[in-house]
Amino acid sequence: MAELLNNFKSFFNRNFFILFFIYILFLTLFLSITSFFLKLSAIEQFDNAVQDAIFSLREENLNSIMIFITYFGDKEIIFPLSFFIILYFFLKKKYEFLIALLTSISIISVIVYSIKLFFYKPRPSLADALILESGFSFPSGHVAVAIVFYGILSYFVFISAKRNFEKISSILLFVIMVFLITFSRVYLGVHFLSDVMASMIFSTVWLGFLIYLLEIKRKQEVVRDRSIISV
Repeated sequence: MAELLNNFKSFFNRNFFILFFIYILFLTLFLSITSFFLKLSAIEQFDNAVQDAIFSLREENLNSIMIFITYFGDKEIIFPLSFFIILYFFLKKKYEFLIALLTSISIISVIVYSIKLFFYKPRPSLADALILESGFSFPSGHVAVAIVFYGILSYFVFISAKRNFEKISSILLFVIMVFLITFSRVYLGVHFLSDVMASMIFSTVWLGFLIYLLEIKRKQEVVRDRSIISV
């Protein structure tokens, strides 16, 4: 337990709070610009045009596939998965992975919930929806959480894998998973394109900040281990 507490202190260091402050500044600027663009009729027309184009692809078999895929971004899937993965990291004493995953999911969930309450944008018409969803439309929580969750797991696999095939596969699976979940949200009629695109941007930046922070710590540990060996 002492090692876990030490990892918490090490993770939430000066670099973390500096990066988090920068991210909040980015998010504030991004949402201010987004708020302006969402009021433009051109964005609404573009959303509707894309929606109509995607709806034209609908057919029974693809409907079932998209309904299946979208659940991989659902909190009812990701939260239980996160619990078991965190438990695995705890048992394997991979405390840095544990803290990074818990932090990434917690913060992005709070951010999405806060943005939804701020914009309170209605979802697309229920008449066009293939599944029922509650809450507001902007931004897409499925997309944001999926990018952070699968992205951080992909990073863990990438740095732990010994073969290039495994590293490349982890990235490809992440990209494919995110694309399919993002597409499914518009296809199923529960989000507009602007909802999922905004989520992709601010969640990818948050993921990038976390990976950058983890890379700093990883390189510091490599240097420290080399210095110990040389001594």
